[in-house]
Amino acid sequence: MSKNKFLNDSLIMVLSSGIAQIILIATIPIISRLYSPSEFGVFTIFSNVVTVLIPIINARYDLLIITAKSDKRANILSSISFVISLIIILILLPVAGVYIVLHPEYMLETILVIVILLLVSLTNIFTSYLNREKNYKMLGIINISRALFMSLIQIILGYMYFGSVGLIIGFAFSYIAGVTIGYKSFKNHFKIIKNKNQIINEFIKNKNQLIFSTPSIFLNSLSFSVVIFFIGILFTNEDVGIYGMVTRILGVPITIITLGLSKIFMQSSHENYMSTGSFRGQLTSISGILIVLSLFLYLPFYFINDKLITAILGSDWVDTIFIIKIVIPMFMIRMIVSTVSLSVIVFNKQHIELIFQSIFLGVTIVGYFLTVNIGLSFLEFIVFNSIGMFLAYLAFYIMIYINAKNKNFKVKEEK
Repeated sequence: MSKNKFLNDSLIMVLSSGIAQIILIATIPIISRLYSPSEFGVFTIFSNVVTVLIPIINARYDLLIITAKSDKRANILSSISFVISLIIILILLPVAGVYIVLHPEYMLETILVIVILLLVSLTNIFTSYLNREKNYKMLGIINISRALFMSLIQIILGYMYFGSVGLIIGFAFSYIAGVTIGYKSFKNHFKIIKNKNQIINEFIKNKNQLIFSTPSIFLNSLSFSVVIFFIGILFTNEDVGIYGMVTRILGVPITIITLGLSKIFMQSSHENYMSTGSFRGQLTSISGILIVLSLFLYLPFYFINDKLITAILGSDWVDTIFIIKIVIPMFMIRMIVSTVSLSVIVFNKQHIELIFQSIFLGVTIVGYFLTVNIGLSFLEFIVFNSIGMFLAYLAFYIMIYINAKNKNFKVKEEK
């Protein structure tokens, strides 16, 4: 991939992600006044349950579609991805049924979780085909459509006093955009593979996706979502809502940059790694850009005061200012490392990611037990978790840099 092509593709994805996030940010002052911190807290808990399950729904086999050299292999991988998602959903159905019996007041929310997972599975497969075709304009349209659809539904249902259910419904049906738009590209290429042996062989060949990559991304999602769950257990729904609003605001740059660049970086890194045995130079270059971006995007948050928060979100949300200033360093390094983290697939050492995701989760669990045993306050819990996550992300980046160069590449060339 040429440097100009990489920059053009990156620009398309960053701009589309940026527009999508601008839509979400622009609607926050409306949503924060339609829904209370407590209602937003309930939504945050349910959306984080979904967030934990979303990355594993296809066992990450959908990512391999992007680099598939033939339509046949892409079709095999899409079949594997979809079958895995059905198996996971079938496993979750009895769990969902039991939860509904125990908590009938959350029946609709639980059903929506299953609906979201099915829509996400199809969206992942369809958008991987668009990535494979380098059709970033269509991917950009999906990003914008999802944000617009979700915001409109949440606002409309907020005016109709749906409470937290309105937020969850908007979140669920935003995925329809990815399914409807992505399907057009998918149907032009997909053909059913009848040879079961080929499917099984492809599944076994890429078993690291299931054994290492899937658990690692699950742990990654859990390491951030478990913070929400622990806050809900240790503190109040209002605290959950405050922290959820902070992550929604500060997560905007991460979503824009990571969604816009991560898969493109993985594809470009794969090409460089296979042709030269290293993508360390490219890693260094993009890291420099990401550091500058993180400083530009996050440092201004330190100058926000109570009056500005009240003017934007409303008086109920003034406590968000304290949490924002605590977690900024963690979000800065998370944006950098998350963007390049898919490179573990390039050098085929997914176990490194698994190890570090376990560390991320461990940091939060330690914070939980400290809070239980010595009575950390809400702010102290957040401080401990943020520092621990920052250090863990820094170590993860160092391991990526070390492995970005294949020391055996020249030996293989001589053979």
